[in-house]
Amino acid sequence: MMNGIHLSLSQLLKQTAMQNCYLRKKKQEKPVTEAMVKGNEIAHAKSESKYIEMRGTYHHRHLLIHYAFDEVTVNDVSAMLIEHKNITSDRPVEMWYFESCVLQTAVYQAFAHVNEDKMLQTATFFTDQGNPRLELDITNKYLNSQLQMGDKNYTVQVRDHKRLVEFYCEKALATFEWDSARAFDAKYRRKEYETLLDCLSFKPISNEEKAA
Repeated sequence: MMNGIHLSLSQLLKQTAMQNCYLRKKKQEKPVTEAMVKGNEIAHAKSESKYIEMRGTYHHRHLLIHYAFDEVTVNDVSAMLIEHKNITSDRPVEMWYFESCVLQTAVYQAFAHVNEDKMLQTATFFTDQGNPRLELDITNKYLNSQLQMGDKNYTVQVRDHKRLVEFYCEKALATFEWDSARAFDAKYRRKEYETLLDCLSFKPISNEEKAA
């Protein structure tokens, strides 16, 4: 076990600084819902690679920030980092949710890009379910990211890896005290995507590109 305070990048992205602070001080974990379990099952069923739930860890001061890719495909020169999102409703995806998914996909790539440790390994929760523990070295691989939402796929590109990483390291540190968490949320709550939009871009993948 690595020494330091372990944090989930997913939790940092999906919850406010105050929510993260509350859960830590109350020593509570975010509950695993039935929808989350079902979403994971569908994501794994869609995966074509053997590299599923591949986790990396970024060290920042006393923090160990963990991130896991739903799926990674690799060739001799590049690695595709894939996020699967399950869409269960016929209604259009709400824009705030779509933006949060794009941001998550970009931020995960950013952490993998700047991380000196390029080794990914199967997340513990996945091996605990009886799956094999795999390792994948993405050193010297060109990193691409893809967001798959239902039957729609998007390429997500990162323009400023360093800024994305610095922003979420700042948020992580802010979650340890009420005052700093409150101040962070006052500045950025519901504005993270807007604040970081110039660090990333995305575009739909056409049917022709899928076929290729």
